Order: sequence, then C-alpha cells, then structure tokens
Amino acid sequence: MDVTIASRLPHRQEIAQAAFALAQRKAQDLVFKQRHAVLRTDTWLDEALSFAGSEAVGQADRLAWIRVASSGARWQSGSGAAST
Repeated sequence: MDVTIASRLPHRQEIAQAAFALAQRKAQDLVFKQRHAVLRTDTWLDEALSFAGSEAVGQADRLAWIRVASSGARWQSGSGAAST
C-alpha cells in the first residue's frame, strides 16, 4: 500500500482550501491591476487625443467600472449597473 506523506497531514483539507483561496486572491489582485492600467491608458488617450472626447466614456462610468471589476461582477453596458 502506497501512502503519501500528504495524506497523513492533519488538517490537509483546510490547508488545501487556504492555499486555493490565497492563489485566487493573488490572481484577482493581478487582474485588478491590469484592468486599472488599461483604464489609466484609456484616460490618458481620452485626454491627449483631440478627436476623442470625454463623452465616449464618462468619469462616473470609469469609476463604476473599477468598482465592478474589483467586485468580480459583470458590467452591463449602457445601464451603469453590474450584475452578479
């Protein structure tokens, strides 16, 4: 009978769940940083280009989008609301 050391660890289920939760949180933080970088680039382009106006995406929509992106909900285009 082949018994691994990992199968003998006490609280192995809790350790695995904690490791998964940590990995998930790190992935969410990375995605949030990437989305925020895209938002900064969009804002810079909006302000720098003469033919791009702020009417395309308003500041309130940008801030709402950041809140939605960080919460994990999905943005509903045009409604200014998020769905879960």
